[in-house]
Amino acid sequence: MKINKDFVNFFSQSSENEIRNSRIPSKALEQNSAKSEYFTLFIAWAINIILLGYLCSTLSISAGEARIFYGESSFLKEFGFLHELINGSFIAFSGVFGSDLALRLPFLLAHSANVFFIYKISKQILPTRSLQLICACVFMYLPGVMASAVSVNSAVFIVLVVLIAVFLVQNSHFKSFFVLLVASIFVSQAFLALYVALFFYGLYSKNRAISVLGGIFAIAWLFIFDFDFSGKPKGYLIDTMAVFGAVFSPFVFIYFIYSIYQIWVKESKDF
Repeated sequence: MKINKDFVNFFSQSSENEIRNSRIPSKALEQNSAKSEYFTLFIAWAINIILLGYLCSTLSISAGEARIFYGESSFLKEFGFLHELINGSFIAFSGVFGSDLALRLPFLLAHSANVFFIYKISKQILPTRSLQLICACVFMYLPGVMASAVSVNSAVFIVLVVLIAVFLVQNSHFKSFFVLLVASIFVSQAFLALYVALFFYGLYSKNRAISVLGGIFAIAWLFIFDFDFSGKPKGYLIDTMAVFGAVFSPFVFIYFIYSIYQIWVKESKDF
């Protein structure tokens, strides 16, 4: 994703001035900067996990979560693999961490994996270590991201699959990308949006392989889940905007909309 040039230049110039004014050799400076960055990221992640762990230990199971926990096997259905996942975690870890934390442990682990992948992806998009660190920290402390890390639903795994998909394409692991798309069918019904997006991105970039791949998975999804097109059209724009405002926090949401507009109108659109 491209970002505002003035915003980037501010951090870029700061980093350049630090290097120019320092007498430490560039290689040593680079190593020290990397260690400092990793340490800062680790501290931010550790505080985040402690807060979420405390929240999990005080959060009782909701009616919707109980329906998943006590329901029947749900592969290729509404809840994907969540029933099997949380029951296995509960049986394995309830004696160690307590029932509430054991129930939500897989979601905390998936959240940690999301932080890792957002950081790795940002290293190929953002030009400075400062921006990469800010990106990962902002992501892990977004209200919606933190809520998904302690809620028994597929949201955190949907984000995880999408981030892994971007990471695999960035690093040209196309066979693994195909396997991931197959696995995504078992995670959530929400991935129809991903398959359709791949189809249209393939058309836009004139990449026939990606377009065909997205089309095949979208058609397969329709056959597996029997999507219902009945009913009268309804509009949920205001409701959706309110949800996104709460998920991102108002300031980040406004900047997100601005970034989408900038990319759509002025800049090239990569994967």
